[in-house]
Formats: sequence, structure tokens, C-alpha cells
Amino acid sequence: MPRHRLLTDACLDAALAPEDARAAQPVRFFHSAVAESLLRASPAAPYLLFGPLALALLALPYAAPSLGLTAATPTLGAVLVVVGALSWTLVEYALHRLIFHLAPTSDARRVARFLLHYHHHRTPSDPRRLVATPLQAGSLVALFFALDALVVDAWAPLLAGQLVGYLLYEWVHYSAHHRRPATRLGRALRRHHLRHHADGAGNYGISSPLWDWIFASARPSRDGAAGREQPRPQP
Repeated sequence: MPRHRLLTDACLDAALAPEDARAAQPVRFFHSAVAESLLRASPAAPYLLFGPLALALLALPYAAPSLGLTAATPTLGAVLVVVGALSWTLVEYALHRLIFHLAPTSDARRVARFLLHYHHHRTPSDPRRLVATPLQAGSLVALFFALDALVVDAWAPLLAGQLVGYLLYEWVHYSAHHRRPATRLGRALRRHHLRHHADGAGNYGISSPLWDWIFASARPSRDGAAGREQPRPQP
């Protein structure tokens, strides 16, 4: 008989396993197929959903003034896009450090941490749990929209910049686990992230090491350890 009415035994075992445990195969989280599907996503999903939205936010204030969106001047619009992308890197860092790596002070928190993020540390190359699901990303975008609209009338380029930052984050993260980047910057970001996977400490920024430098959580790459990836799970 299952130990939990929602979570599978395999999920509970993985969540409560020792900190340094690794798994060759991903585990099923929920007994319900619907609930399980909500925490899986294609790596292409963020670009298909939020790429067109970012472009629309940049164009609609000028192309469709009847919508009532406040159009920024080109200079202000460019500044807001950059500020939006930079603000995303801080949100990314804060989520990763303060929420995804919350201290496992109880079994309940260990399970919550596993469902939120630590499954990725157990099977880091699982492509169906590598990117945020539409539900997760959509909720964050809705929060960004609510906050941006309070801060500035011309909120559309600010939100567009945050979406661009988010999509760059997903690309860097995917590349770290499924590609060998051709550029020096790409390789440096990959080493930075894989060093985080070596022990789960430090290097919480993925698309940028900026906030790791500012908040003194940057860790140097270990020769060999940071470049080795876990075997890719079989479909």
C-alpha cells in the first residue's frame, strides 16, 4: 500500500535519501497522471510561450496604441529592457539560493525541496524537468506584471526585458547540461553552474555570476569535477 496518497514511494525515497545521493533514472512524483504532467515540460516550451509575448510587449505600445499601453521613448524603452533583464538575474539568484536550497530541517521540508528543485540535483540531465513548467513560469510572469505596473507606466519593455532574461537563463541552463558551448562565455557559465552541482553550495546564479560575486557565494571550478556531467536518463 502506498505510504502517501499523493506522492509515490519512489519520490519519498529519493527526497529523503542522503544529500549526496545520485540517481540514474528520474522518478515519478505523483500517483495522478494529471499532477505528474504539471511538473514536466518540453525544453522548447519557454521559447514558444514567452518568446512571442516578449516581442509583442516591445511592439504593441507602438503598433496598437488603441490598447492603451504607455509607449516609452526608444531610449527609455532600451533602458527598461536592460533593467528588466538585470532584475531577472537577481530574482533567479534569490529563488535558487533562498527557496530552492532551503535548509532541510524536517522531512516535510526535504520533500518540498525535492519537488521544487532537488530532483534536478539527483537527475540533472532529465530534459522533461529541466525548464520551468508553463504553470510555474506563468505564475512568475504574472507577479512580474503586477509589480512592474506599479513601478512604471511604460511597464511593457520592463516586462519584456524580464522575459528575455528568463529565456536566456533557460538557454544557459539547458546548454550546461545538454550542450558543450562553443564560446568562451558559454563555457565559463557552464563551468560556473556545474561547480554548483558538485556539492550544491554556492554559484546560485545560472545566467550570470554577478550576484554570486556581490553576495560572496561564488565558488571556483574544481578541475575535472565541474566538467563531468551525470549520465542522461533514458526516455
